[in-house]
Amino acid sequence: MTMAYKDIIVIDGRKDLLLIAPHGHRKDDENTAELTRQIALRLDCQAIVNFVFRKPRGQERPDRDRHLLNLNKADQAYFHPDFIDALQSSVDTPERTLVIWMHGIKDENIEAEAKRTDSFRGTPALLLVLAGYGQGQSPKTGNPKSRYTADPQTVKRLVSSLTGNGLAAIAVRNDAPSYRGRHEGYMNQWFLQNNYPLSSVESIQLELKYTGVRDHGSMETASERFAKSLIKLI
Repeated sequence: MTMAYKDIIVIDGRKDLLLIAPHGHRKDDENTAELTRQIALRLDCQAIVNFVFRKPRGQERPDRDRHLLNLNKADQAYFHPDFIDALQSSVDTPERTLVIWMHGIKDENIEAEAKRTDSFRGTPALLLVLAGYGQGQSPKTGNPKSRYTADPQTVKRLVSSLTGNGLAAIAVRNDAPSYRGRHEGYMNQWFLQNNYPLSSVESIQLELKYTGVRDHGSMETASERFAKSLIKLI
């Protein structure tokens, strides 16, 4: 670890995988930071983990000194003195880097997605992970074309690996209102906007259910299952 716990934590490790928890504050995507840290330690891979910055709410304005930053929004991520530098140094390597953004989703929201898609045919309560990689229309500009941040085959392999290791997963439907990693102002699109080809960086946004993945009783098993799933892709 290269930074104090009062700030984001940067973990060094193998260069072909980078895990990022941008909303790890307990009032945002609860336990995504700790789960990400556990997976990184299991795989000895790179990670950027945020425990202390939370998303501004209501009339609050971004404020680094008050730890009010949404590190999944590019315009706010630049307010942090080290976040973007840590991101760049992690992927500026000769080899391809797979970047996984670890987000949380409410149980009722992921179960609603399970009901709305044809790609998951099990009981909605069993779906644990959604994968977004820039598919479908832009929610910001209305551009109808997908803007893939990862090769669809990579996502297919990841979804299959997660499901095979006990973390039932699907790719988000193209017309979902959110969760697709398609918004140009959010960090899953940052690499494309900064001219990193998919041969250099593939970026995938995962939405993780609380029950069965992020709750305190599930995290140790979930971290092991994520590690087993991701090692097959790197």
